[in-house]
Amino acid sequence: MPVRKTTEKVRNSTIEKSPSKNVINYLLIGLIVISAFIIGSLYQKVKLLEGGTVKPVNQAAEVNNQPIIPPAASKQDIKINNDDPVLGSSKAKVTVVEFSDFLCPYCAAFSGVNSNMVLQMKERFADWEPALPGLKKDYIDKGLIRFVFKDYPLHGEEAILVHQGAKCAQDQDKFWEFHDVIFEKYGEENLTYSKDTLKDMAGKLNLNQNDFDNCLDGDKYAQKMRDAISYAQSVGAQGTPATYINGKLVSGADTYSAFKTLIEEELKK
Repeated sequence: MPVRKTTEKVRNSTIEKSPSKNVINYLLIGLIVISAFIIGSLYQKVKLLEGGTVKPVNQAAEVNNQPIIPPAASKQDIKINNDDPVLGSSKAKVTVVEFSDFLCPYCAAFSGVNSNMVLQMKERFADWEPALPGLKKDYIDKGLIRFVFKDYPLHGEEAILVHQGAKCAQDQDKFWEFHDVIFEKYGEENLTYSKDTLKDMAGKLNLNQNDFDNCLDGDKYAQKMRDAISYAQSVGAQGTPATYINGKLVSGADTYSAFKTLIEEELKK
């Protein structure tokens, strides 16, 4: 007991003699806390912009700020496979490749078919526009670019299953119809995907039900989807959407004008 009292007396005495030092300590602690909060917020924004791998639970998923991310300085030689879904002319001077995940909110925004995600982006950025509709209107339909969809199912087994369904639909020349329906439905409350869910969707798209069911039940494209993940990571796609314009990477669901600027630069070369 005497020792504790002595210690307390010394400690109190020290505080009384050094009030300015105590104030400085409090200020430093406050600055550290504020800095940590700012850094944490910025980190979270970057992770979500680059295509974070956490699926929001419903349509009210938060959309974080998305600063323009410039393309990587180095180019990647992206391999285009014969079975990659393609829009536009194979003779186009510019090739745009999107690595996408059907369970990614920003991919849904990029597609332009999910009105809720588009609205959320516009609420954050008044001049934001979805990329794919603009690309179709200004370049794909005019034969100026070739647009290639690459599977990148990052959101686990459910995403892999959905991407398998899209490939099964592609076997019947219905990939883009399936693509639009999946992204349009993204964020619906309590929506999860099973084989039965995808089979029902195939029926509504008037696919040959027996062929689709056999494709999905046989896991025809399961390994292909896992290989697709490995390939995307090998070329530097860290999240979704990851878009390569003649091999130059643009990360995230940037506004259409950012893609347009880069495409125009490539067309002038």
